Amino acid sequence: MQPIIVLTGILVPLLVVKDEQLAIWTGWCLLLFFHVPAIYVSRALTDAMYDLDASAIETWANIEPWLIWGKSGKFRHDLHMAYAAYLLEKPAEAEKYLEPWLMEKDIPPMFKPWPLKYKIDGEAILWNWEKVSSLYEELAKDDEVFSRSLGLLIARMKLEFGEVKEAADKLREAHFEESIFPLSSIATSVLPFFSLTGARTEFYKLVKVLEATKARLAPGLISLWSARCELACGDRTKAQSLLEDCSKSKVHLIQSRASRLMTPLLDGTKLDRKIDPKDPSVLKEVSSVWQLFKRAAFIQEILSPRRQSICVNVICITSIMMFVVSVSFLLPLGIPVESPISPLSMGVDFESVVKREQYYRLITYLFYHSDVLHIGSNLIGLYVFGRIAENIFGSSRFLAIYFVGGILSGVFHLFLSDKIAVGASGAIQAVFAACAVGIYKIKILPRNLKLRYLSFMAGLTLFQMVLDHVIPFIAVFAHLGGLLSGFLMGSLISVRDPASLASLEGEVDGTQTFI
Repeated sequence: MQPIIVLTGILVPLLVVKDEQLAIWTGWCLLLFFHVPAIYVSRALTDAMYDLDASAIETWANIEPWLIWGKSGKFRHDLHMAYAAYLLEKPAEAEKYLEPWLMEKDIPPMFKPWPLKYKIDGEAILWNWEKVSSLYEELAKDDEVFSRSLGLLIARMKLEFGEVKEAADKLREAHFEESIFPLSSIATSVLPFFSLTGARTEFYKLVKVLEATKARLAPGLISLWSARCELACGDRTKAQSLLEDCSKSKVHLIQSRASRLMTPLLDGTKLDRKIDPKDPSVLKEVSSVWQLFKRAAFIQEILSPRRQSICVNVICITSIMMFVVSVSFLLPLGIPVESPISPLSMGVDFESVVKREQYYRLITYLFYHSDVLHIGSNLIGLYVFGRIAENIFGSSRFLAIYFVGGILSGVFHLFLSDKIAVGASGAIQAVFAACAVGIYKIKILPRNLKLRYLSFMAGLTLFQMVLDHVIPFIAVFAHLGGLLSGFLMGSLISVRDPASLASLEGEVDGTQTFI
């Protein structure tokens, strides 16, 4: 329903009033009105699920149908309510929400496995591992691709049965080191493996990574997994102390699990240790999975950098300051302004640069932007791809790509167009192209991950080419010059590519200092 309203809001002004600007503004306003609240609630639900907060999940789930209308909204509401019920250890209530959807046939193929996946997650929450096994086999028969996405959960199930090699195999099959999820999520996902195998060294290194990345975790969860790690190593005293800390958690599920694990310790019952941490076969699998995590950490630090880039930040701040001083953002509002900083004084064109020999314009034009949309889109592109490019090539080479690419894009424009060009889009196109070449050149990146990123970037390039021909006043030749120069420089400049995984220690600023 919402897409129809948005489309109507665009077509009515366009066809009836014949006002293109009104159609654009109406479309954007309706799009934001319908999507921003829904995105906010979706993120709040994700946070609540990370926190294992059943009450918060129920609160946000009850808001969902108001924002996502019709069957889709009810579908999401029921799945989240079922998850909350599982967290409260109320399986009968959870099944009331899930059963209708498990029987429902009119569900898009993309979402059809979701009810069964939530049921599997719920049974895992309840530690019903035999049930998890049977449900997983049922799902694997119907949807082999989707079942592979449960590899991390199934690895946990195998560990609960004491099957270390099978668990490690599931982790390898999941290819978690090739995922595009944040490093904190990857670390959280593999934490159970190192806990249940009693791999103290690797486990506590992971805890440091989670602290460094400020991972969002339920209160007491780290203590719970630490206790299970100590139990796997046979240290009853330390495990009991950690479980006592867990019992103080406000999360119902953490308290329940701590109580369940504490009972045999208080009774003096002999520990049922299904896994021997000192077994050579166990140590071999622990080492193998740890190497995969190290690879994932390196890949994430390159493609999803957590650190702040000083170069990118300085360029962004300078551009914003120039935009504010130029007061060009007042022009679309119909407010006349006079400023020495303008396209006429900073832009590039053949007359100014070549005939008047004002070569400085090949730099100044990069910092002038005509309106909020212009500077906003450019800075987003720079922030996303600039940090990746700086990680791949290094700071000095990144700056060379940015400014040389910007200058060459300006040269392309002034010789092939008679209009004045302003904005950093040409330089950003150079960074974008160099980034794509750099991703291709990094040997350690998995082939599937390269294809995923490069396909996405190719799609963005095609989209930009379409916009260049649809939207007026875009410096097409500046964009083309930036792309070509960035591609050339990316091909010629070497990338930072460690020769082996052994050299990852401290190679990249950030996570590597902990592993």
